[in-house]
Amino acid sequence: MITLVHKLRKDVIQKEVDDAHFLLTNKKGSYAYFSNTPVSKYQGVFFNDNFRMFKTIENIELPVPVTKVVNNFYSVVRERGIVSEEFFMPHNFNSFVYTLKNFDDFITVNLDCRESYEGESMNRAYNIYPEQGKLVVEYVKANSYRFFLVVGGFVGFQNMRHWRQVFYPLDQRRNSDFNRYVYSAFKLKGSRFVFSFSTDKYKAMKECNYVLNNYKNLMKKQERSLIYKTSVKSKELRMAYNAALNSLNSLLVNVDGKVGLFAGFPWFFQIWTRDEMVSLKSLSKITNVRPILGRTLSSLLPDGSLPNRFPPSPLECADGVGWFYKRFNKNTKLKEVVEALLKYHTKDSFAMNYSLDSWMDTVDRPGVRIEMQALRLFLYKLLGSAKVEREFTKTEIMEEVITKGVKKPVSGRELEKELREKVREKFWNRIVLFDGLNDQTIRPNVFIAAYAYPDLLSKKEWIFCFRNVVPRLWNEWGGLATVDKYSPSFVDSYTGETNQSYHNGDSWFWINNMAALLMNRLDRSKFKPYIEKILEASMNEILYSGMVGHHAELSSSKQLDSNGCLAQAWSSALFVELVDELKK
Repeated sequence: MITLVHKLRKDVIQKEVDDAHFLLTNKKGSYAYFSNTPVSKYQGVFFNDNFRMFKTIENIELPVPVTKVVNNFYSVVRERGIVSEEFFMPHNFNSFVYTLKNFDDFITVNLDCRESYEGESMNRAYNIYPEQGKLVVEYVKANSYRFFLVVGGFVGFQNMRHWRQVFYPLDQRRNSDFNRYVYSAFKLKGSRFVFSFSTDKYKAMKECNYVLNNYKNLMKKQERSLIYKTSVKSKELRMAYNAALNSLNSLLVNVDGKVGLFAGFPWFFQIWTRDEMVSLKSLSKITNVRPILGRTLSSLLPDGSLPNRFPPSPLECADGVGWFYKRFNKNTKLKEVVEALLKYHTKDSFAMNYSLDSWMDTVDRPGVRIEMQALRLFLYKLLGSAKVEREFTKTEIMEEVITKGVKKPVSGRELEKELREKVREKFWNRIVLFDGLNDQTIRPNVFIAAYAYPDLLSKKEWIFCFRNVVPRLWNEWGGLATVDKYSPSFVDSYTGETNQSYHNGDSWFWINNMAALLMNRLDRSKFKPYIEKILEASMNEILYSGMVGHHAELSSSKQLDSNGCLAQAWSSALFVELVDELKK
């Protein structure tokens, strides 16, 4: 066991834990992720170069066990008896700072230079040499790429140049590749070391010098920039709330002038449209999100949809445009978007999606899905609002729309009324909302529907629906399964990269937090036991499990654990929304 401490302003909490995985980022898309000993190939120090992620440092070894980890949020201090290590990534620099106290021997630096998802181990060349008082690591992947890692601050250096195989137990549990050869490159002696990355050697050397000479000011500036809100009375819940806000802030990046929110670390280091839009309400509490909304608006496709990622990929995101307008809440380009959606993504008045372009992208859910209908209904409602009607100066703003087989002008209000009636007829049996047209499976997508378009059911109907749905999905530790636990497709434990459990059992924290928010909004007293359990589970996961101070993607249904991507933006975003809702 080790002692885990969270310190933020005057708030300090601590607890004994088995391990303490921690994450630091630099706001340029790079990160450092460590635990007591390496358990995953995604741990180490990774640097982002124009949306390409490169691993450099595998691990820094000391022959003394870890006894304490202190999360300062801007840095992490790890104690090994009297020996102290401090880890720091300065914002807006592709550098990593490692500081030692009370240790006079050499440390071992292991390298695993590669692109993040790269599995092949051949054609890897390290060239390590001293230059201008620094140590230069030149790494070349044959016929592919080259980069430099410049090391400064050491007073002693010894070559090792030894390859060794590493076993990663966390990756094995995830059914991922779990053995890899890494390079025990050299030993260093000193008290502070700076590792700077670039594809340009002299740029890396210049940055290394700057960070070495200015690290104290950089640390103070970062400490002052931490988010700390005092509106939550409970000390433990306040710490989790502020941790979630700071986690969101750590995933907000500026990569070569492109501002956006990464979906998560360690492996969702891209701007995913859906995740970003879902998270935007909470993100707006800490930054101006207008640049993100403007970029997204400019990414609209001719068929009315949005790419699933930025920079754009060939894949589309069926619900992205609905989430965008849910957050944007303005009519800009809305008429053109709705017209395109009616033309390309509508059948028999229903919103249509392809097989793998919903948020449940590992299960086959093509056709007509409940959350897609709710998001479309929200678009129609926004289109038919008084503000939009005044802008277009007439009620009949849609032209040449096919409805019930007849071409005629229709309004946003008429589209909303027609679809709402059809959804209620086909999805609502006065007991539960079905997951899809002709699919009566119970899934937590009903909560997304209630969040996106609460007018679908009356308050009384929503309460009745939730009271029937929640027990079929409920995990006693405080979460919801992604499919009816009586379904033959239900899997109770996380299966990792095989995806068997991913959307057929695993409990997603963003959905859990959203469900608790909605239950609180509808009837706080009636749903109190569920709300409190979800809040407690999410709070404990943020503070004491997974990556400390970050909210994981999901948990097994069987028991509360931290799985999937361990720092997930929309998990933290919905936790912030939940706590804000509970304060009302």
